[in-house]
Amino acid sequence: MTAYLHSIRFSPMSIAPIENQTSTQLPLACLRRHWVLVREIGSALFVLCSTAMTSHAQRLPAWQLVEEQQWSGDTNLFTGITAILPTSGGSILVVEPREGRLRVFGANGGFERTIGRDGQGPGEFVRLNAAGLFGDTLWTTDLNLRRTTLFRTSGDLVSTMPWNTVAASESSNLVSGVFADGTAWGEKATTAAALAGPELPKAVLRLTRTARSMDTLALVSTEHTLFNVMDGPAMNFGPQPFSDAPLVVASSTDSRLFVIVRPVAPNGKGGLLRVVAVNARGDTAWSREFLYSPRPLERRVADSVLDRTHRGMRRSGVTIDVVRRVLFLPTNRPPVSAAIVAHDGTLWPRREAGQATVEYWVVSADGILIGSVPVAANVSIAAANGEHAWGIRSDTDGVPSIVRFRISR
Repeated sequence: MTAYLHSIRFSPMSIAPIENQTSTQLPLACLRRHWVLVREIGSALFVLCSTAMTSHAQRLPAWQLVEEQQWSGDTNLFTGITAILPTSGGSILVVEPREGRLRVFGANGGFERTIGRDGQGPGEFVRLNAAGLFGDTLWTTDLNLRRTTLFRTSGDLVSTMPWNTVAASESSNLVSGVFADGTAWGEKATTAAALAGPELPKAVLRLTRTARSMDTLALVSTEHTLFNVMDGPAMNFGPQPFSDAPLVVASSTDSRLFVIVRPVAPNGKGGLLRVVAVNARGDTAWSREFLYSPRPLERRVADSVLDRTHRGMRRSGVTIDVVRRVLFLPTNRPPVSAAIVAHDGTLWPRREAGQATVEYWVVSADGILIGSVPVAANVSIAAANGEHAWGIRSDTDGVPSIVRFRISR
C-alpha cells in the first residue's frame, strides 16, 4: 500500500504546507511542529511523527474494581455529572453543569459544600462546560460567558479571566482545559456555516487562560464527527453516533495531551489504533500502535439509530434514504468510545460499547499497555489515581450515582 506523506509546519496562527513527498516509509524522526498526514485506502488519519511505533499483543493483566462506596439517593441526587475530581485530601468535587455548580464530598462520603452557582457574576456560571484541578487550584470554563474561572478547593474565588483574541480579525478560541503549568488548551469556535462545509482537520491549540493562541499542539481529522442535511435554507446536524474521529484528552497533572487515533477496522480480522502523547510545548513524548479485535456493529443497533435520527428530521421532509447517506454506520464499532487521564498519568481508553461488560485499557505514562479493567456497561470511569477509581453509574431511568472502587491488581 502506498502512503502519501505531506510534511506540514505550523505557526501559532497559520497552517502552511512546506513539503510534499511520496513514500512507502514513515519517517522515524521529525522536527518539532512538523506533522505527517498519512492517507490510506478507505480512511484518512492525521498522526504525529515519532521515533518509535510499537504494536502490542492484547494479553493484559486483568485488574478488578472492588466497590467501596456509593453516593446516591434523595440527599445526594445528581441531575447530570460530567466530571469527578478527587483531591489529595480524599474529598471529591462533582461537576454538575445543569445545576451550574460543583458539589464537594468529604473523604467519609458526606456532603460538605457547593462551589459556584447560576448567574453571570464572579464565581457564577451560565454554561459550566469543563473543570479540573492542578495542585489545590480548581479551574472551570464557561462557554456562554466565554471565560476561565479559578477557585481554591475550599471554594474561595481566585480570579475570573474573560477570553479574548489576539486581533479583531481572529475568530474566537475556546478553552477546553488547563495544564499544570498554567497554560490552557482548546480550539477555535465552530460556526453553523462551518458545520455545513467540508470536514477539514482541526487544530488543537495551546492557549493562555484567556484563550490567546500560543502554539499548535496537534492536527486531527474531523471526518465522521458530525452529520448535516441541508434542506433549503434550513440545516439539520448532529454528532455522528459511531464516530471514529480521533479523541483528544489532556492531563492537568503533568501537562500532556493524548491523541487517540481510532479508525474503524475495515474487516473483522483485526484493527490498529494509535495513541500519541504530546507535552504542553508541542513535543511528541511517544507514539504507540495497539492491535485490537474489532467488534461488529449489530444491524439492529444501526437500524435503531437510523430510525431515531430520521424521526427527528421527518417534519422537515427529509427522507430516510437521505439520513442513511449522511450517517456513518460502519460494519464494526470504533475501537475506543471514550477515554480519561488518571491522576497518576495513566491513560484509560474505554473500548467498544454494546455488551453487558465494557473493557478499559490502562496505558502507562510511558505508553505501555499494563492492564485491562472490566466494568458494567452502565458504569463510566470518570477518574482514577492509582489506588482508586470513581465511576458514574446510571440506573434504568438514566439517573446517575457515583461509585468509588478500590483497584485490585
